Amino acid sequence: MNTQDYLNFARYENQPVSFIAGFSAFQDQGNGLYYFSMLDEVDGSVILISEGYPSIASRDNGINAVVNNRGLDERYMLSTDDGRYYLALRAANGEEIARTATFNTEAQALAMLPSARKKAAAIAATKPQDKKRDIDDYLPCSAYEGHSRSAINDFTTFEANGKYYFAMVDANGKVMLRSEGYGSIAGRDNGIQSVIANREIKERYITKELSNGNRIKILLAGNQQEIARSCPIKDEPVAVPMPDAVVEPSKFNWWWIFLPLLVLIFLAWRSCSN
Repeated sequence: MNTQDYLNFARYENQPVSFIAGFSAFQDQGNGLYYFSMLDEVDGSVILISEGYPSIASRDNGINAVVNNRGLDERYMLSTDDGRYYLALRAANGEEIARTATFNTEAQALAMLPSARKKAAAIAATKPQDKKRDIDDYLPCSAYEGHSRSAINDFTTFEANGKYYFAMVDANGKVMLRSEGYGSIAGRDNGIQSVIANREIKERYITKELSNGNRIKILLAGNQQEIARSCPIKDEPVAVPMPDAVVEPSKFNWWWIFLPLLVLIFLAWRSCSN
């Protein structure tokens, strides 16, 4: 696969998300070909880019090939282009199916291997978080209220201060989870997909005591990175935010069956007595 088969790396950024979670997909208006990129599950940045495909179907086949091979270190080959280094992802038959950005050093390119990225995420998750993170990375809860629902019904989206945000809301529009600000629409939409993939797994939630005494529920991705949090609650336990609360049915009162039967038995007895 030649470099000419790819667009400039910047062309893959801020593109619409694909129906396949974790990917963006688009058509280049200049050559009419179809492209995709694989996004980081936490911040939505572009990790892998594709060559151009002649049809949507062939491009989506390319996405599925990346899904099947992206987690295997042995499928990546360190390569060079004009003195810069990148990783090329190959299918089982040796065909290149995607590649990373180019880097100045081999070490920077090798840091994009799945095992290296997983290790880096684990180290980052163990580092103490700055107390400023309690507030600075999120807007006040009131800023997430009253926005129109997005194409994904459980979520609202909006832009503020040059960043893109989302909120997961219940049927009445109450904010259940809120996001940090994203630098792109694609990153925000990828964050929504990450919330959808993790929100029903109770083990992915942790409770955190804030510096002001309030408590919140934080939703983590599989790599333990924070992807959303609830609004602060001070005086009551923080429940796991779910998009649709399940209401337990009230206990059945068996007297509604037994009482009419007793009346019928009594009437039958009186009839026989007469």
